[in-house]
Amino acid sequence: MQPGSRAGLPPNTLASKSTCSVAVLTFGCRLSKPQHCICLVFLLLSVLAVSACDQPDVPVVGPIVPVLSAQTTDASTLPDDATGSDATTSDTLPPVRYPLDKLAPAVVIQSPNRGTQTPAAAIEVQGQASDDTAVAAVTLQVGPNQPEPINWLPAEGRFSGVAKLAPGTQTLRLRAIDPAGNVGEAKVQVTRIGGPTDNAPPTLNVLTPVKGFEVAGNSVWVSGTATDDVAVASVTVQVGAGKPTPALTSDWFGHWVLEASFASGGDQVVKVVATDTAGKSSEAVIKGGTTLVFDTQAPDLHIVAPKPGLQTEADLVVVKGTAGDASGIAAVDVRVGKGPYQATTSGDGWATWQATVPLWPGTNVIRARARDKTGLVTTSDVNVVNTTDKQWTDPVALSLQWKPPTYPSISLTLDRAGVEALFTPAKAAQITLMKLDVSQLIAATFNKIRNACGSGWHKPNTLYKNCPKSWGQPEINLWRLVTMTPANVNVVGTSIEGMKEMGKTLANWGLMDDFDDVLAASLGINKYALIVGDKAVAEAMVADVMATHPNALPDGRIPVTLQDGLSDLKSMGARYDAAGKHPGFLDKNKPPYAKVLTDSFQMTMTADSNLAWHDGVRLGGSVAASKSYIALVVDKTGPTYDDVLEFEFLDPKKFQIDGLAAKPTTNITMKVTEHPSWAKIGSSRFPLPKGNGAAWKLDKWLLEYTLADAAWRFYKNHRAGCDYCKGSSSGALLYEVPLIGLDEAEIVVGRQGYRKGSSGSPENFSSLSPNPAGWMRIWTLFGLGSPPKPQYVWDMILEVSQRRLLDGGVGQGKGNARFSLQNVPVGITASSMKAALIPALQQQKAKLSTLLMGKATQAAPLDFWLMKGNDGELRLAFVAATDPVPKANNQHAKRGFYAEAALKHKYSSTKDGGSGDSTHEKLAVGDGPKTVYCMDSAGGIYRLGIGATVGDTLQITVRKSKSGGTP
Repeated sequence: MQPGSRAGLPPNTLASKSTCSVAVLTFGCRLSKPQHCICLVFLLLSVLAVSACDQPDVPVVGPIVPVLSAQTTDASTLPDDATGSDATTSDTLPPVRYPLDKLAPAVVIQSPNRGTQTPAAAIEVQGQASDDTAVAAVTLQVGPNQPEPINWLPAEGRFSGVAKLAPGTQTLRLRAIDPAGNVGEAKVQVTRIGGPTDNAPPTLNVLTPVKGFEVAGNSVWVSGTATDDVAVASVTVQVGAGKPTPALTSDWFGHWVLEASFASGGDQVVKVVATDTAGKSSEAVIKGGTTLVFDTQAPDLHIVAPKPGLQTEADLVVVKGTAGDASGIAAVDVRVGKGPYQATTSGDGWATWQATVPLWPGTNVIRARARDKTGLVTTSDVNVVNTTDKQWTDPVALSLQWKPPTYPSISLTLDRAGVEALFTPAKAAQITLMKLDVSQLIAATFNKIRNACGSGWHKPNTLYKNCPKSWGQPEINLWRLVTMTPANVNVVGTSIEGMKEMGKTLANWGLMDDFDDVLAASLGINKYALIVGDKAVAEAMVADVMATHPNALPDGRIPVTLQDGLSDLKSMGARYDAAGKHPGFLDKNKPPYAKVLTDSFQMTMTADSNLAWHDGVRLGGSVAASKSYIALVVDKTGPTYDDVLEFEFLDPKKFQIDGLAAKPTTNITMKVTEHPSWAKIGSSRFPLPKGNGAAWKLDKWLLEYTLADAAWRFYKNHRAGCDYCKGSSSGALLYEVPLIGLDEAEIVVGRQGYRKGSSGSPENFSSLSPNPAGWMRIWTLFGLGSPPKPQYVWDMILEVSQRRLLDGGVGQGKGNARFSLQNVPVGITASSMKAALIPALQQQKAKLSTLLMGKATQAAPLDFWLMKGNDGELRLAFVAATDPVPKANNQHAKRGFYAEAALKHKYSSTKDGGSGDSTHEKLAVGDGPKTVYCMDSAGGIYRLGIGATVGDTLQITVRKSKSGGTP
């Protein structure tokens, strides 16, 4: 062993565009909607157009018709295209013509090679094209897509372009066209590999025609979209028993179109089939028809009920009849007097039909109107007399229709001012934008503190003289702790002070390494490295100071609210200052500041409305009744089922956010709090694994606990020295007197120590069991330097730290420090904020709905409405006391529907009965007319004539009792 030494230590190039005048003719495109038609584009190039191009030189060609004398002129000797020329003399020349061109261009594909396989979504195509006259244009067709022109350089005879590839194998076809219209072709197959597995058939959507279409011609445009989890290989259209025809596309059937022809008139069936590259298919069948029959005969129409002159007390009457026509009946409507026409219902194409209509007191003229499919109309009338007495007002006829909820979308695009207007501070504080991991912020904060006094802090220095003027002695003392390395550590007043003096003396004699080297070796770090690393400090701060704050999360993350974003984080100061027993780590008087939402901030939220609107009736007013509506929440999307608005933040089409700061920085004042008394250093290995130091019994947020915890996190697995070892390469921290081999000192951490012999106990230490990581023992010859008793590494570091907190005359417990720092990186980016923001808002979408809209909306005044139950039956529902209608209009003494004006025998019930509702008084409307009675909120009595339903439409009449009053 050497004197005084340790025994051992642990690129693409785009082609330029040619300039060429080309005449383009577009034809074969009849547009009902431009986006529904993909036209084939053909190039019609004249000789002049070709001559205007940057073409290769064409040899000068003389007349191909010989000069003829008058004696030898013979039309049979002229070329076909020269027959009829007036050339008869030697001084009259026939017109100059280009040679006849019957040869197609030659096309050579240089890349890609045949059988090329690539994972890319596009591939470059290059090659050569030549012709005996000239090449007018070059087109590229990829798979089933339509050919499209690509870049053509005539001077070089070269073409180039990019082919977009779908997963799988497809054919690339290159076609060159010369001025005479001859086409040359070359093709090559390429394969896009690495595509997804085909798990599902294509998704097919037919846009035109719609179900039940009717056209007057012999064809119809069929168009739509088709998508697949891999790729769509084909879309075919078949009319009736005809042959399936491929549709046209330019984007792998993302959009497709075809004009389908009919072989005959009348009903038509259009079948569309989409097939993917794996052979899976989806189909759609659309039924409709064409009117090819010329019709001059008006429809035949008869009213069979009621009989002419019928006298009745009913408020409603069922009108029935028959209708027929050679071309078919388009519709039959009925009306009373000069009232509006209403549709009839029929199950046999209006061969028979019926409708329920209201009657007025006195004579009513009921007119039926039939219209055939060519537009010819026939009418028929019948008179009916209503004989009701004069106790009731004239009837008000109302039509109620039940419609399924449409869930319309509501889109809000808000800038920063708009968000502030929509969300008050109290509301904004309830919306969590993200849960911020502050570990990077803490690391950046301590890095700012370390460099606040200048560089070179890792070495012995006097940099504290350059520290910010706002710092006091407590801040300088804490700065010394967070910049502490083996090279600059000050151990004066600690249990290892004597060790440093001994090391210094022996090092001067050449008998031992310098103390900072010995300490670094013991700790297993470079002598200029931090004694406690950044990560451990940040982890301890998060776990001990942040996670213990009442307003933080148990894992140490800090909820950042919408209010925080709108206040540029200033609102966080008060929230993370003192709370309960916790002294806090921010200063409410000097709150943080960071521009997280920039001036260009914009947020677009799209929500589906869960309001189901119902047709209803309001009783009373200037007439007996009027139409009204009620909106009830019908929420079928969990996890909550009472949201007025259903947000969906995971869908990029329904939520966009821009204007977040790219890499926000913050001005922050962070404070640390010291315990009033000295935390006694541990003296025992037990309890494992941290020992019996007094710091572990303190509140976690106190500086002493945090310092000890940071050191423990850094050294909890640390071991140094060796176990029963010997030799220079053993890794032992053993120092010897040169030449004579006398041991001077040895250090072990979690180890047993050096053993010179082949057996027995270590030379300088007793064997321990257990011998935990971090447990440090120091031996010196004759006890030189008064080495400290065995202790954990973190206890030694805490002792030094506590002693340094007292430097400069700072009293015990007076070392609380505050650091005001500028432009500290928050540790987040715009993309990471957005990634955190989206799931956070998704979890709070119900809360957002409640904050914006409440749990229900206030409806207009009404007394009852039309509903459809779970069983599909239509019912009239009477308003309940809990419904969101104005209270002044919801004070009914009696609710529901009764058999007579005295309101004694109730027809309606609150029982569910399959309706899915057990709150409201409900009356099933049934299939036939009936008369019921009810009361408004002011006590007025009403007579309701309920007609038969037509689909989901109900006709009713309402008449108010002239005597008024409660029965």
